[in-house]
Amino acid sequence: LLYQYADAHGLLNRAGVTKMSFGAGGGQLSTTTQFTTLTVAGFTISKPLIGIPSAKGSGAFSHGELAGNAGNDLFRHFNLYLDYQREKVIFEKGADFGRNFPQDKSGLQLSYDDDKLISVLNASAGTPAKDAGIEEGDQITTVDGKAVNSLGGLSGVRELLRGTNG
Repeated sequence: LLYQYADAHGLLNRAGVTKMSFGAGGGQLSTTTQFTTLTVAGFTISKPLIGIPSAKGSGAFSHGELAGNAGNDLFRHFNLYLDYQREKVIFEKGADFGRNFPQDKSGLQLSYDDDKLISVLNASAGTPAKDAGIEEGDQITTVDGKAVNSLGGLSGVRELLRGTNG
């Protein structure tokens, strides 16, 4: 959602996990929170996770005419067709429509740093990561005594964070 829409609809103080969100205009802090449903193009998705910006921001998404922008977390439920001649986007249920996708439960956001090491981009307050004392800029070199490279690097570690507890 965009800040102005969330503000106008009393959604700015919803509980959730704070994380960095990125787009063409750069990055900003947002709170990812679970809603009951989201309906788009006549299709309803249950328990979607939706990001709400922490600050108003600027640029194309800073006015109040739009509710938000959609990305991969929404589109992975559909097959999308772009009909340029008729200026339409056509949604069809995809093979993964309604699927509950695994979510990271740690509160960590990780990225590769300039040295190609796995670095903590953000550790959200009130999550296991923050409770364990992990801070922005920390480097992750091992998990359960195994080098991150043997786990598949950044992708492998992210996959572990989406796994079952324990």
